[in-house]
Amino acid sequence: MALGAVTALADAYDDAINAYRAGNYDTAYSAFLKLHEADAADVQTLGYLGAASNRLGKPEQALEWISKALDQIEDMPVPGSSDSEMDRNVIWLGYEAITSYKLMGDTVSALTILDDLAMSYPSDMMIAEERATTLVQAGCYDQGRAALRDIIGRDTDDVRVQDRRGLLHDLGTLPAKREWR
Repeated sequence: MALGAVTALADAYDDAINAYRAGNYDTAYSAFLKLHEADAADVQTLGYLGAASNRLGKPEQALEWISKALDQIEDMPVPGSSDSEMDRNVIWLGYEAITSYKLMGDTVSALTILDDLAMSYPSDMMIAEERATTLVQAGCYDQGRAALRDIIGRDTDDVRVQDRRGLLHDLGTLPAKREWR
């Protein structure tokens, strides 16, 4: 690829990212779609197509893009990327899939992904917290309280611990409506 074409692609990617960050999701989606035409296997482009779709209220479409991105990660290791970069992509795409399922009202699928992420990244406190709050949102109060207590016991950040204690206090002794298995 000629240097001018590479520069144009990099500029187009920057423009797409800037549109996304500015909340111009229609513009970002269109820009990422053009980038996808140039490189159909780029994980970041596929992920942003999914993320923009979620922000546009199209969770089914988002899941299609997210699935394609995850397939690329599984099938073809990203050249030159470190494991931590791949992990960040998997976590980001997982969160976008969770967002899609929540937008569709499918808490079971969201919790399934959270369970998978929590097993793959057991020390990631943000995943643990998302799982705990999703359990609470689903009415699994006993399991949500247990998950919050576990997080409080493992986290070293005093501010986050206080926030989680506040949530735990707010839950009080609400009886569980259901149980997640």
